[in-house]
Amino acid sequence: MKFLKELGKKLGIIRSNKTEEIREKRSLINETLENNLKKIGFTQEEVDEVFKIITKCDNEIQRIKDDMIGTNVNNEFAVETTQSYLKEIRNLENQMGLDVRAKIAEIQQRKNM
Repeated sequence: MKFLKELGKKLGIIRSNKTEEIREKRSLINETLENNLKKIGFTQEEVDEVFKIITKCDNEIQRIKDDMIGTNVNNEFAVETTQSYLKEIRNLENQMGLDVRAKIAEIQQRKNM
């Protein structure tokens, strides 16, 4: 099915929707993470602890994106403002990665006790 979808996009039969593509990729990444955590012995509650960090970061990023909506492109500082927002998003994503790794390590340590 994915092959036909990609072929349809290349031929112009199916319109490419970047937002939907990103959503699908994120969903696949989340599924993979959940499966990998369960393979190493995490319970659903422990998996939920990890995903709570991801959800919190997603909510913060959405808040920043919502703030960007009001940015006037005709403003002389639009580029600087946008770059500031993007830097803040990158920082949140980097911190989320560190927090997720720390939470996984914490849970693994807790399980070994």
